[in-house]
Amino acid sequence: MISRIQIIFDAGIQEIFLMFDYNFHWRPVLKSLPDLLEASLVTLQVAVLSMIIGIVIGLFLSIIKLKAKGPLQWFASCWIELARNTPALFQLFFFGFGLGALGIHLTPFFIVLAGLSF
Repeated sequence: MISRIQIIFDAGIQEIFLMFDYNFHWRPVLKSLPDLLEASLVTLQVAVLSMIIGIVIGLFLSIIKLKAKGPLQWFASCWIELARNTPALFQLFFFGFGLGALGIHLTPFFIVLAGLSF
């Protein structure tokens, strides 16, 4: 014998499945596939370049922090702590909007590259 709770539960589950039943429209995705592929190439370029630049800057600053004394060591320590303790989104906003407010206008590619390499 099926209880009332079971009937209500089954009806609720069916409503949930009906509510989320949809078909994904692939036509707009396929129409914009060339743009998506071009954007993925830009993403790969930014990722590789930011890793290379970040490794070079990080290696340079770590050597300065370990070997130098005085103002250079202080500068390297401040840069490292600033880069480690600020979110990447803040750094992107700084390079995009902060420098733009100061009159230094960068291309979107360079903004993302600088923000991720910082």
